Amino acid sequence: MPKYVTVGAGATQEIERDFLWSVSGALGNRNINGTGRKMRLESNTLFQAFSQWGFVKQHFDFSYTEPYLFGFRMPLITTFTYEPGVHSLLQDYRIETIRLDATLVREFSLWTRLAISGTYEQFRISGVDSAKAQQYKEELGLNVDREISLALETDTRPLLYKFNPSSGSLTLYELNYVGGLLGGDNSFVRAVFSWSKYNKFTSNGVFASRIKLGWVTAFGKSTEVPTKERFYLGGAYTVRGFSENALGPVDALGDPAGGEAIGLMNLELRKPLFWQIWGSTFIDCGYNVADIKEVSFRHVAVTLGAGIQWVSPVGPIRVDYGRRTNINDYPTGGSFHFSILYAF
Repeated sequence: MPKYVTVGAGATQEIERDFLWSVSGALGNRNINGTGRKMRLESNTLFQAFSQWGFVKQHFDFSYTEPYLFGFRMPLITTFTYEPGVHSLLQDYRIETIRLDATLVREFSLWTRLAISGTYEQFRISGVDSAKAQQYKEELGLNVDREISLALETDTRPLLYKFNPSSGSLTLYELNYVGGLLGGDNSFVRAVFSWSKYNKFTSNGVFASRIKLGWVTAFGKSTEVPTKERFYLGGAYTVRGFSENALGPVDALGDPAGGEAIGLMNLELRKPLFWQIWGSTFIDCGYNVADIKEVSFRHVAVTLGAGIQWVSPVGPIRVDYGRRTNINDYPTGGSFHFSILYAF
């Protein structure tokens, strides 16, 4: 049946609000009148019970998919999100949020597709005067981001072996334009290129390689890129041997601040050992700098390591150990990484 209804409930506890209940529900249709159109309406509510009663958070989503646009097999997926916000004894204001997302997908072949996406966001703080609203906005780090993005992907990896491929490649080009003529609080451009290749090595091994480049810069009224939109390297999926996000610029407290230009290269040999257990050796190289003008070999970090994986039904579950080299005066040492799926 294409029509469906789902209901869920749960409970949690917070120090500030004591006991919390969550209730969710959704209804939809996966094939409206046999046309392939999809619709889904979803609601999530979090409320406090027992010691006090009242709503903590409400979230509503409506999504609609049009499979054929202008007579072409070109799905258009739209999602409207509304959060009315709530008042509480801990919060004398209310944040109302409206967001609209639209994604248009065009498949050129079994392997190549183009996705064009747009996001419109607006929020309003009520219950306090404008000066107080601006203060809360700055304290909470609230930003309105309006965006247009393009993503071109070519994926020739075997369909049934994407978690552990031995052939094919994955190429991805991404471009994001935020703010500027679209309005919003931030204006920046972000571009990413990534290429991963997989080749058989000996009779049953795999040689995997990846190259990734990224650049982001602010423009117009924005003088810097928001922290969450910068690039971060280090950890189980980028440069092993560094802790998560530890490779790159740091702030005054020594915490990762993110960079505006990255380069990454990974080389890995993977080979079955016994049963569903595989082993691997790897070399990871990368840089992450605050400005593209700083890109040079003296910022490149190189790590060496090995790992073991259990190729489970849900994908490889792995433990890696990466060792930092002293190339470019990076401190020696290493890190263990436990994660799901291969790094690339």
